[in-house]
Amino acid sequence: VIMTRGAGSDQAHFDVTGKWINPATRETGLALVADSARSAAVIGTWDFFDHEGVSRRYSIEGVHWNEPDVEAEGAIFETTGGGASTPSAELINLSQVSSSQLGMARITFNGRDCARIFALGFGGNVLFTSNLVRSTF
Repeated sequence: VIMTRGAGSDQAHFDVTGKWINPATRETGLALVADSARSAAVIGTWDFFDHEGVSRRYSIEGVHWNEPDVEAEGAIFETTGGGASTPSAELINLSQVSSSQLGMARITFNGRDCARIFALGFGGNVLFTSNLVRSTF
């Protein structure tokens, strides 16, 4: 377990910005953008294929750092409709796209290049989870 922010600070101790993937499937893609130099601000997108092969798209917003400094948490929203599960932006009909909050996302960092993400329902139940490693590409 490592520190991800400095003591008494709400800023990340190291930069978590980048693409994170599930090493087992290579199909889970978490992209994080953090402003670790100036604030605690972190936003993320999480794209993966469910057990039926359907592409799922999520955003993680309002992220805050929890004690003991290895965990970030924020609201998780699912985007659906309008062709949002297709890879081509040209096929997305924005008038049919909707977003709804599923609960919370919790990212536990086990090092600079290793993490685990949980999607938690409003009651705290685990909806789904994924192991992650920082991608080198």
